[in-house]
Amino acid sequence: MTGPTPKHVVVGTAGHIDHGKTSLVKALTGIDTDRLPEEKARGITIDLGFAFLEEVGGLTIEIVDVPGHERFVKNMLAGVGGIDLAMLVIAADEGVMPQTREHLAICSLLHIRAGLIALTKADLVEPDWLGLVDRVFTVKGFGTVVTGTLTTGALAVDDRVEVYPRSTEAKIRGLQAHGHAVASAQAGQRTAVNLQGLERAAIARGDVVGLPGTLVPTLLIDGTLELLKDAPRAIRSRTRVRFHVGTSEIMARALLLDRPELAPGETAFARFRLEAPLVARPGDRFVVRSYSPIVTIGGGTLLDVDPPRFKRKAPALVAHLTLLQTGSPEAVLEEHVRHVGAAGVRLATLAGRVPFGPERLRGLLDALRPTGRVVAVDRDWFIHPDSFTRLRMLVVDALAAFHRANPLKPGMSREELRGRAGGADERVFAFLLSSLVTGGTVKTERDKVRLASHEVRLSPEQQRVVDRLEDDFLRAEAAPPSAEEALGRAGLGGDEEHELFQVLVQAGKLVRVKESLFFHTRALDAIQTKLVALLRERKEIGPADIKDLLGISRKYAIPLLEFFDQRRVTARVGERRILRAG
Repeated sequence: MTGPTPKHVVVGTAGHIDHGKTSLVKALTGIDTDRLPEEKARGITIDLGFAFLEEVGGLTIEIVDVPGHERFVKNMLAGVGGIDLAMLVIAADEGVMPQTREHLAICSLLHIRAGLIALTKADLVEPDWLGLVDRVFTVKGFGTVVTGTLTTGALAVDDRVEVYPRSTEAKIRGLQAHGHAVASAQAGQRTAVNLQGLERAAIARGDVVGLPGTLVPTLLIDGTLELLKDAPRAIRSRTRVRFHVGTSEIMARALLLDRPELAPGETAFARFRLEAPLVARPGDRFVVRSYSPIVTIGGGTLLDVDPPRFKRKAPALVAHLTLLQTGSPEAVLEEHVRHVGAAGVRLATLAGRVPFGPERLRGLLDALRPTGRVVAVDRDWFIHPDSFTRLRMLVVDALAAFHRANPLKPGMSREELRGRAGGADERVFAFLLSSLVTGGTVKTERDKVRLASHEVRLSPEQQRVVDRLEDDFLRAEAAPPSAEEALGRAGLGGDEEHELFQVLVQAGKLVRVKESLFFHTRALDAIQTKLVALLRERKEIGPADIKDLLGISRKYAIPLLEFFDQRRVTARVGERRILRAG
């Protein structure tokens, strides 16, 4: 192992059944990791066990003892997620056995690059039986939820966390590391987490604990699949397999992307169609075991945990995965942003899709922005420039089509336009509109959006009708006609939705006071002046006072009082109105 000396090292045992793994751990730590009655009765390890050593200098060695029996290899796979070093235990009197090879293959598939060999039962053999086997190991994964290895970041008491893929939230009530209560835990530590507000049945091995909203449960996952050289046979596309990643075991179909079958020793891109939701990160190593008989046949590296929905054998998918496998960090990040499309992606979601830590991710985004390879909607939301350009064209084309179909309308409602733009995320849409306004392409007025080049142009006859409608409302003052009445007097049929009536509404000359009741804006100004003067004189008024003031019926008086309440000119006190201060 190179680099700075760590404070915590997680060691995982590996090896065949009855080669002395548990006895060796007990001899080293004094802790018997067999805790189940069945384990003690049968003398074999069935499930994971845990022990620790505290060494001089503050180093803590935490040991995960795994079962060696072939029936419990799935439990072994759950335990090797998050270990730093593998301790391969080989009994000198038996040597390398089937599960020795299988455990070693699993360590190799998981890229565990640090390890040691422990030869047990050496007193039972002649000296020339002893030999050395060397293998290098590393692993990136996640432990169990109640107890596990913290692979990235830190946890602290009172943190809010989410249990994936169940999408349930909980609060950390307490933390323990190697038997002692701690306030926080760092990446690399084996940790026991006490989750508040979560029933025991709501969490199980294979679940993942992380910050809320940062990981995406998925039923599709893409990566490289390497078949072991000593795999019993080739596998065909769509073969049903047991898929192991982190502490999860899920049944899946392995869909080969560029060939009908994969021979032993070969590597290919594959898409795994999972039978249950899974949470993982790009760069995680996985192991594949055959459905029956249950033996380890291969493994690989996850490349995309939220893959785009290409046609399975489309060249574009292979090109996409090749870029994720071999591209520079900048190119990989740009590819992920590209494939989220016009919705864009928030930083926390992006962090769950890329093989970078938070600090490096932020640094890469800051480096890509000046080059135009990503567009920052704000500090925490990003979109690819190609997607942004397509969205821009979609909005401009939608406005142009609207103006052609509705030449008398000043603009399209903002929400209707957003719907025409594929329901773009609100912050992306707001950023787009702002950029279009700044660039002089569109103009916005209240909740309406129009192309800057668009103007409502009326024919002489249409202008005469509009002028007559406006004059009708001006002359009516505080007792205006309905839209139907005004249109009828102008020789037209229809209601308030008539395009010529809407010309006055959209221009702000007619104001809706209540439902289908409209007043001319100049009439409202005059009414407000009279109302304020009366209130200054009398201090408070009722509906009868405004009826007398304006010579109108209750039909108009009550809506007008409510309108001026909403405008904060007046305030209602019981059935009376007073003038608002200021």
